Amino acid sequence: MTDARAEVEERVLGYLRRELVDPDLTVARDTELLAGGVINSIAVLRLATFVGQEFGVEIRPADFVIENFRSVEAIASYVERARAEGDDGSRP
Repeated sequence: MTDARAEVEERVLGYLRRELVDPDLTVARDTELLAGGVINSIAVLRLATFVGQEFGVEIRPADFVIENFRSVEAIASYVERARAEGDDGSRP
């Protein structure tokens, strides 16, 4: 895992723990967020807004799929891909 990816995971975990989940709940990088009932659909919208703003990626409607927001690991992978696509000019 790259340092940049680890940093994304840590920042997303921090946001989840601070803003979206019960403080007594343990959330790890591989925790199933939606399927595991950790967050609901409204929380996913808040999380997506945070991810877009925090990491400077535009979350397009086509990107708003369960595979990209399934877990903290999946979110970090999505951010990594979105940044790479933005760097090569393929994202608007």
